[in-house]
Amino acid sequence: MKRTFPCLLLLLAAALLPLSAQNAQNPTDAYSQGRQAEIAGDNFKAIELYKTALETNPSYVQPMVGLAQTYFALGEFQESLRYAQEAQRYDQTNMAIVDLEGRARVGLGDFAGAKKLFDGVLARQPNNVEAKFGLAEIQIASGEPKSAAAAGLANTMTPSRWIQIASSTRSTT
Repeated sequence: MKRTFPCLLLLLAAALLPLSAQNAQNPTDAYSQGRQAEIAGDNFKAIELYKTALETNPSYVQPMVGLAQTYFALGEFQESLRYAQEAQRYDQTNMAIVDLEGRARVGLGDFAGAKKLFDGVLARQPNNVEAKFGLAEIQIASGEPKSAAAAGLANTMTPSRWIQIASSTRSTT
């Protein structure tokens, strides 16, 4: 009896191991499903799937970027900033990630930090449209839509983006 019980436990564990392995999701599949959820507007499902991908592969950059974008879309700028910075640790040459960090900083009201990032992007990529729009957002949020890009952006921004910029300026003044 004493020998039978440990053997039964070992057999049971061996039988359940393949089931738990089947439930573990491939990080690439989790990322792809998260991206589809993000595109479909299901941000909370996207966050869950991106985090699942990172649990399996903590250095997988795309889910980090996906989390930064999704949290940004939800107005969770601190979380967006966190994941954008984490992604930059693994991909320091990707200016789209730097742009994303800059946008999160604008949302947080850190205009000086955002401007430094956007200026850095433009020094490396003078025609980077996202960085130009980021600088225009800073001008609009500061109440100074001086440049043509800022004036043009003022007419194309969604009401929710105006609210995000307005609330970030209130919290810093």
